[in-house]
Amino acid sequence: MKTDTSRNPREEAHPLALREALRLARLGFPTFPLGPRSKVPIKNPPLGLSRGFKDATTDPERLTTWFRTYPNANLAIAAPPGTLVLDLDIPEALDPLLSMYPSLTAAPRAQTGSGGWHLWLRAPKDIVATARIIPELGLDLRSGGRSYLVAPPSIHPKTGNPWRWVHPLTVPPAALPPIPPGLLRRLDQARTNAPIIEKDFEPPSRRPPPEDERLRVRERKYALKELESRCKEMEGTPTGQRHNALMRHAVALTGWYRAGALEADEILNALVPAAQKAGLPQFEATNTVRWALKRSAIAPRTLKET
Repeated sequence: MKTDTSRNPREEAHPLALREALRLARLGFPTFPLGPRSKVPIKNPPLGLSRGFKDATTDPERLTTWFRTYPNANLAIAAPPGTLVLDLDIPEALDPLLSMYPSLTAAPRAQTGSGGWHLWLRAPKDIVATARIIPELGLDLRSGGRSYLVAPPSIHPKTGNPWRWVHPLTVPPAALPPIPPGLLRRLDQARTNAPIIEKDFEPPSRRPPPEDERLRVRERKYALKELESRCKEMEGTPTGQRHNALMRHAVALTGWYRAGALEADEILNALVPAAQKAGLPQFEATNTVRWALKRSAIAPRTLKET
């Protein structure tokens, strides 16, 4: 009987995580194991796992040992120096980001288990990542040599969904697409802690209010009540959930703006202070609400939908 020699015996142990780790290693991306359905690095000093992402390696023998020992482990990539990863928390923010920086369409891209996005780029080695570089999109930066990213085929600890490549990493770090110049300038502005707020904000057109005066009054009353309710809820939002909560409230209320039941200034003047009471900076809250009013795809709302 003939023996099948087409497979690498190292990959037999775990055909998903190990195979992906070895593939990335050949490209020059060091990886290491996380706990099963976890974002936390595995700790096992005898196996050389004690320093988190600093233990990441491209050595195939060590990777094979790790993933044979932990066959159900999640996989993490330690971003190499000279790379920058755009980390989008909000799934719907990808299209606006690509419209702002069209060259990002060429970047390797993974969708996270929670629906967010990781885009891989090449950047100056001395760059320092800044959290929430574009607050209105929930965009964080992860710089090479300082952080790690959970990678496919890992499983999300809460949703049970896998990370998946939409545009896989297929080139070495040095061959990644460069960071767009406009985004690099934005990063330089963030280093000076200068708030970035659109000076000439003008929300898009909207449909006229209903001709039926009674319906118009009912929608106006309902929208104001919802605005008050959402502001109270926003004020009590805990740390770690504030930005996504603000985006959710702003998009929902934008539906009433587009229906003619609320004015843009009413939403801004109520929701931004509520977000500030929850602990968000004024410029982040303002940009987030303005983004929803200007760019979100929500249709005009009606009482039939409420």
